[in-house]
Amino acid sequence: MDKSDKINQIKEYISKIEEDLILSEKNDCYTKETLMTKNILECLKLFSEIIEDKNSNSNKDFFISKEQLEQIEINGQKKISEITNEINKVTQVNNVKKLQAVWITDWLLDIGMLQQTTRNNRIATQSGRMKGITSELKRSSDGREYYLNYYSEKAQKFIYDNMDNILKFHYDKKKGFQAII
Repeated sequence: MDKSDKINQIKEYISKIEEDLILSEKNDCYTKETLMTKNILECLKLFSEIIEDKNSNSNKDFFISKEQLEQIEINGQKKISEITNEINKVTQVNNVKKLQAVWITDWLLDIGMLQQTTRNNRIATQSGRMKGITSELKRSSDGREYYLNYYSEKAQKFIYDNMDNILKFHYDKKKGFQAII
């Protein structure tokens, strides 16, 4: 039974509770407590299963197949958040953690395509610009300046072609040692 089936079953149990309450008022052989307890316990059991499913899925490491990578359309310039959203759309069926933008930018920083500024911005290096990463200076509503990076189609392809390296770097870093790429 998948999540949707469980939710529909919960709705049925809730309707059954309402019916049983009406029945218990008409028929003395059933007590409200007996009827409600049985159905409420079934609802709670299904809620528990849904929560358990969600928790177990969120603990699975992110992965993406080559076929899924091929499903992603490369078009126009995109921000890193748009790239990760596209990736997460195709991997939603994998029931894994979502890919985070910082995983990609950390890797790009490590291989020298982005560099950290003194204000904790990440901007494209010469190598990054050659791959199609551009950094634009922006100003927030409160007047603070920051950089926003855009990734050309060439840069997007580079990221998709290196997903294995990005994931290896992230999970190796998470384990406490540096990835060798």
